[in-house]
Amino acid sequence: MVSKQFPMERKEGTLAVTLSHPQIHFDGTQNRIDLKCDLEFTMGDLPSGSGGVSIEGTLAVGDEAILLREVQVREVTLDGTLGDNAEVMKRFVSQSLLESLDGMVVYSLGKEAASRYVAGITVTDDGIEIRLEASP
Repeated sequence: MVSKQFPMERKEGTLAVTLSHPQIHFDGTQNRIDLKCDLEFTMGDLPSGSGGVSIEGTLAVGDEAILLREVQVREVTLDGTLGDNAEVMKRFVSQSLLESLDGMVVYSLGKEAASRYVAGITVTDDGIEIRLEASP
């Protein structure tokens, strides 16, 4: 489900960020998921560049979907020759990603879940366990 949302593009002012090739890792010990993606960006007159990003978050229940919440950008790596602008670009990219990834659909529960409610979500090292129960 997550891979269907990529490539993901985000524009904010003169900054344009594109994420592609997501890799999902499940961390059952922390009940979190990690997402690593390739990154391409442009900003105004600065040279365009590429790199990678590592993001983590928790899962929450939305309307018929499991959503990514409490998103944290753990690392942004930038290839190229940004020089003194590299740290500034990392901050801009991080902020843009926080805004665009919070609330992203990780898994659609579909119509089958409409007559049930999610009793719990657990991240295991192998994936996500979703417990559905009959609606009260």
